[in-house]
Amino acid sequence: MSLAPVIQKQLFRDAPFAWVMRNKAVVSSRYRRDDIAFFDRRMENYLCLLVQLDLSLDDGLQRIPLDDWGSVFVHTWLALEQSDDAALLRLPTLFTTPTHWEECIAALSYHSPDALNWALPLLGKHEAGLADSCFHASLAALGNQRMCINREALEHALRSDNVRTLATALALVGDTRMNMNANMDNWCRHSDVSVRFHAIRTAVLSGETARCRELGEYIVEDNPLFVEALLLLMPLYSADEASRVVHEINQSTLSPRIKLWTMAISGLVKHIPDIIAWSQVPEYCRLAGEAFACITGVDIEEDDLSPLLEDSDLPVAKSTDSWYRDYEADLPVPGVDELRVWWAEHQHYFTAERYLMGLEFRSSTFDTVLNNGNQLQRRIAAVARALNDKTQVVFNVKQRAC
Repeated sequence: MSLAPVIQKQLFRDAPFAWVMRNKAVVSSRYRRDDIAFFDRRMENYLCLLVQLDLSLDDGLQRIPLDDWGSVFVHTWLALEQSDDAALLRLPTLFTTPTHWEECIAALSYHSPDALNWALPLLGKHEAGLADSCFHASLAALGNQRMCINREALEHALRSDNVRTLATALALVGDTRMNMNANMDNWCRHSDVSVRFHAIRTAVLSGETARCRELGEYIVEDNPLFVEALLLLMPLYSADEASRVVHEINQSTLSPRIKLWTMAISGLVKHIPDIIAWSQVPEYCRLAGEAFACITGVDIEEDDLSPLLEDSDLPVAKSTDSWYRDYEADLPVPGVDELRVWWAEHQHYFTAERYLMGLEFRSSTFDTVLNNGNQLQRRIAAVARALNDKTQVVFNVKQRAC
């Protein structure tokens, strides 16, 4: 296929950037499943054009350098699409940053299960340090695609001294609902916080719900796995237990972002006034809108709950808070008065104690939310559904939507 040079030049910029945009969208509550499908279709159109150009890896690297965001994703995906053994073997030798490996895992996760099965033996051919990194990338991609690993490879991973590999293997077992036939106690007492968390999480997902109390350490202090622990704990708690946790966290010195996410994930309508109060604080108003929408099901923009602001009045989104997330800057700014009026007019419809996307928090809600909710609502529903139905894998809301 022949494209004009100016079109090719633009394609080499747009293709990796399309992945960057999609990668940001899958973690943002501004987007829903249909939006992710739009990003998928756009990205695949770019990737198909690149395939038609039939570039070698060397030619591709000249046009899309590895230093460009999204470059590794594109080159890895092309190697998979074209079954290019040499390219797939060579690419990991060029990776120099954690971001390179993250994009490699993303490409392995995004392509088809058949392509991943083809790639796994090749990735296993590397030696020394690269072998460990490739093995971890393979485990992560299998987990993201919710594909079970063969027993021999799993046992190898679970014997690993590399805590990253061990934690990823345990996460894979939990997400895919594999039957390990193994006692989790040793891993649940592991010295590494991530290994310990994923062991407990896997045990809870396999039915050992009493172990949920062992996750208490993750929600009493500033911990990188705080939100993941909340997603697992809240569906298991009664409304009274969830309310106790929300109260304790709200009384703590933890980041207000944590407090808002806790209220959102709890689904407790009794905390809607607290959420509205946070919408008055410029730094946190966007996340207050996110939490309000998560419980009630409103769309802050579509339902006219976001007033028109002069540019000079817009809150500053940047923060030194370690819990600040890039997607916050794209969230709409809710109006305090608009939220108060909406809640006063609709509160009487919320007769139960807990809601998700405006629906009562119960098993019949989760599939609806996975299909129609935003990405935060879908994350909550994915874990809650898996806890409620032991036949279901933990649905990966970041995977392709079309």
